[in-house]
Amino acid sequence: AMSKEGHRLAVTFADEVTLPGSTFCVRKFPESPLSMAHLLKLGTLTPLLAAYFWLLVEYRGFMMVLGPMGSGKTTLANALLTLISPTLKLATIEDTPELKLPHPSWQRFKARHTYSITEARYDIDLQDLVKLSLRYRPDYIVVGEVRGEEIRALIQGAALGHGCVCTLHAESPEAALVRMRSPPMDVQEGGLMLVWCFSLLNRVKTAEGKVVRRVLEATEVEPKDGKLVLRCVFTWDARTDSFSPTSADEVVKRSYRLEAVRRLTGWNKDELAEEINRRAQYLEKV
Repeated sequence: AMSKEGHRLAVTFADEVTLPGSTFCVRKFPESPLSMAHLLKLGTLTPLLAAYFWLLVEYRGFMMVLGPMGSGKTTLANALLTLISPTLKLATIEDTPELKLPHPSWQRFKARHTYSITEARYDIDLQDLVKLSLRYRPDYIVVGEVRGEEIRALIQGAALGHGCVCTLHAESPEAALVRMRSPPMDVQEGGLMLVWCFSLLNRVKTAEGKVVRRVLEATEVEPKDGKLVLRCVFTWDARTDSFSPTSADEVVKRSYRLEAVRRLTGWNKDELAEEINRRAQYLEKV
């Protein structure tokens, strides 16, 4: 269940399924979600990496946030969405509503489950809602977490020109591709090529023994000669707790998807690097 404040509840009664008796768990969420400024202060990513993500999202790329449970996927996805212009229209689709956005034109969809052993015809799942959201013609379609057939509907939305953001449980971009190629997702190779970038997060332990969350890598999907190639743009070094690259020029050199931004803006490579630097400096001061 979910409380009116948005906290998630899990309860068992007596000793039917838990021993020695009843259990009760509340998964609490902050009233105000962490912003990109919070994540930068915590060292989850750098201003340069955030500026790179900002450009990809602003120009309606397809971003997938990967990681295991509790790694901060939803938090990062929420922070990325707050970088989108408030004049644009967003539709979010979730099993349990967790995303909180400041946009005035925000359509919030949630799945409906009957929790009946014998009856499921009144269920409305994520795939139904992704298809419905297309009728609203949003600028961005966001799925809180993809697990099944809804990923194909989301990819169709990306093919139509919607910006797309979602999270997925996977330990690496390679593992995410394997999972999407397999049942129940069954995404064809052409659909996988519509994904712009994988952002991989995890909980890690620093040299001082402190548990923190870090973006381990940002990896783009590049269609090449009819095949899919993974191109790593950013990496995190566990020894030094630092990110590479550290210059906007190197980011532009490594990135394939930023070429789409250049086509839409008319910037040359130097102007694109200058824009990334400008955004990184702005985020650093926020």
